[in-house]
Amino acid sequence: MATLNREQLKTLKAFRANGYPVISAYWMLKHRPNDVTLLELKSLMAVGDEMRMKWRDQINAIEQDMARVYHFAAERQTHASSAKAMAVFASGPVGFWQVHELNAPVMDRVVIAESPFVRPLVRLTGEQQPYEIVLADHTCARFFLWRDGNVDVHGEMFSDVPREDEIHRMSEDQFQHHQHDWQHKHVKATSEQMLAHLQAQNFKGLWVGAKEDVARALETSVHSYVKEKWCGQFPIDVHANQTDLRERVTPLIEQHEQQLRANLLQRIETAAKSGGSGAIGLDDTLTEYQFGRVMTLLIERNYVASGGRCTNCNSLTLNADAPCPYCSSIVTPVNNLLDELAEDAFIGGAEVIFVPADEGLDKLGHVGALLRFG
Repeated sequence: MATLNREQLKTLKAFRANGYPVISAYWMLKHRPNDVTLLELKSLMAVGDEMRMKWRDQINAIEQDMARVYHFAAERQTHASSAKAMAVFASGPVGFWQVHELNAPVMDRVVIAESPFVRPLVRLTGEQQPYEIVLADHTCARFFLWRDGNVDVHGEMFSDVPREDEIHRMSEDQFQHHQHDWQHKHVKATSEQMLAHLQAQNFKGLWVGAKEDVARALETSVHSYVKEKWCGQFPIDVHANQTDLRERVTPLIEQHEQQLRANLLQRIETAAKSGGSGAIGLDDTLTEYQFGRVMTLLIERNYVASGGRCTNCNSLTLNADAPCPYCSSIVTPVNNLLDELAEDAFIGGAEVIFVPADEGLDKLGHVGALLRFG
């Protein structure tokens, strides 16, 4: 279940079906005997009168796509999978069909629009960047990915060590010399594997479960790109199972994440109040975003504010009843301005961070941003 990256989401969002509607369906996979997913999905797929009026020339295509998604969902329920949710995008008239397994929960919803509805994927992609966990000793290294409290195996490696009878034939000096050589080669191979993992999937941070001497050797030998991701070391048996590893590392990561958000929040507040490279509150943040200055966007999780989007220049604005403040064109209302802003900002290259409601962003107007320059 690879998480879609920024470019993939940008391509998906930009897709148009030559005037035909695109169906976007999201639903949770519920692995229980009393599962009601299909009933909920069928209810969500009922095409209302308003939608029938909007797409009156395409209603047959819509219903065919809906039926295909429903049959896929029904068949998918019988397959064992570690996925938590599904996302399907369909437009039969142009042969468009994409399926994505999701490793985090989403709200069940079906959207019919001119383009794919990717906002839930934007939030998941922004929040689901994994941490790499490495358990290591002098001869073994095991790799895991931690994402949203789940730990998945990411590989393992074992270094060659001479047989016990060969070791017995060595003098003490020979053994110490070879032992140092074995350990050096193992550390180097482990470090190279970490770099390969980083290049293949840009993990958010690195945690090493090892004794202090092994952790120090790894930290000294890793590539500078990997060292930038280094979060810390913790003691654990190199052969610990996934449950024990999850229980050990999850509190460390959650505390680390909370501290990162607190530091960023303080940095933005200080910068904004001193007239520097920070913005606080939705109005100021929107203004800075429209001028392309937002580098990191903070949004309080579940915060909702209405607003509008310009029909000409596509700008977002707080006031849907007034002409666009940038080009004076007509503005159409949007239900959740924050969702629109998060989607645009992420696809445009900004980092988007959703802050829990109890971490103080409400005191700064629920929204803030670190800017590219002052």
